[in-house]
Amino acid sequence: MIRRALLLGVCLAAGLTAAPIPRPAGEFVIHDPRGEKLLSEYRGKVMVLAFIQTTCPHCQASIAILNGLQRDYGPRGFQVLASAFNELAAQLLPAFISRFQPAFPVGFSERAPVYTYTGLSPTAPFSVPIFLFIDKKGMIRAQYTGEDPFFEAQEKNARAMIESLLKEDSASKKAKKRPLTPSR
Repeated sequence: MIRRALLLGVCLAAGLTAAPIPRPAGEFVIHDPRGEKLLSEYRGKVMVLAFIQTTCPHCQASIAILNGLQRDYGPRGFQVLASAFNELAAQLLPAFISRFQPAFPVGFSERAPVYTYTGLSPTAPFSVPIFLFIDKKGMIRAQYTGEDPFFEAQEKNARAMIESLLKEDSASKKAKKRPLTPSR
């Protein structure tokens, strides 16, 4: 009985630490030395918005995977954006970019906007990276934090999600192009 109550409490707490899915992907600003990148600049593309920490080994490994995804899916309307939000991210970012050579924009953000955007509580524990999958219509369709089983097969799961979101858009376009035939 105690075990069941504890499990229920954990499940309820987990449900309260992230925003609901799907939800609109509001504007998000990523800062870099050349200025600001706005999420809305990429509207109309399938996106992964990755929140990382420059000092996190898991985040560093994710950059290589995201590079491959950007290379493979970019021509089909896919875009990765990443924002570091660890302490001293602005100062650590140039060395991070030099070392890991991301094939997509990487900048930094303050912690508070990241918590607000993801719906994660600054007092609840979670792991990085955080991936948000956004469809072409600007809806956040999935959100994963580093401890999620998604990351056990990160590349495979990301490819499946991206393929699904890319196909959704092309399926709806095909449906719109079909001529209407009169019913008898």
